[in-house]
Amino acid sequence: MEQLTNNSIIWAAGENSGDYLASRVLPAVAASRPNLKMEGIGGDRMIQDGLDPWFHASELSVRGYLEVIRHLPRILKIRREMMRRTVQLRPAAYIGVDAPDFNLSIEEKVRASGIPVVHMVAPAVWAWRPQRIHQIKRAVDHLLLIFPFEEKIFKEAGIPSTYIGHPLAEIIPMVPDTEGARRKLNIAAQGPVIAILPGSRKDEIRWCAPAFFGAAFLLLKQEPRTRFIVPAADEQRKKEILEVLNRFPDVEDNTVLLDGKSHLAM
Repeated sequence: MEQLTNNSIIWAAGENSGDYLASRVLPAVAASRPNLKMEGIGGDRMIQDGLDPWFHASELSVRGYLEVIRHLPRILKIRREMMRRTVQLRPAAYIGVDAPDFNLSIEEKVRASGIPVVHMVAPAVWAWRPQRIHQIKRAVDHLLLIFPFEEKIFKEAGIPSTYIGHPLAEIIPMVPDTEGARRKLNIAAQGPVIAILPGSRKDEIRWCAPAFFGAAFLLLKQEPRTRFIVPAADEQRKKEILEVLNRFPDVEDNTVLLDGKSHLAM
């Protein structure tokens, strides 16, 4: 079997959530292994933290069966390229972050070639598709878990794993400072405020935002003091949200559109 080159770590994080979770870990990994290059699939946060992107995480952000089918050729092409480049480069490790439908098949092939595989955020076999645990056992050398009850499940399955905690636990306080959040967002101290989160994917906004803003219009008729805050994942999503919001002028007049800040909004 070919030797590992040990000069890089390959990351694969799909969607905005995966990019965020990985960005909480990647800097520490990079700092502990300064001689290794961080590369693969990631979003803006990971790239800012030093990832050399082969593909942007947004290319894997698809919703529902119809959207998956429409984008399937492109996704399969990216998956094949990830397998090819990873096996060819023989990195020190492959780290898949969530996105099990995309990552597990890559991880199986990569691990079979002798490259160590770590998967962060275990597939929810305790909620659905429990048979997937057999594929996880074939594909992964070590699982990083974000829920403590998962340790027992994977230990019994004979899959090495470590509970690392949920990254959001460091961000979202147990007791939220509602008044402080309103001040930071320049929102009146009194009156109802509702956060509307139509999604971080194009099709989520396309399908969800009209219904959400339609509901907001009905709420305004009942309580005219209501104000809405809408965090946008990035500039493209902000533009798409605005296109829908423009169809609801009364709601738009009472809405603050945010650049990110989803946790502060919630």
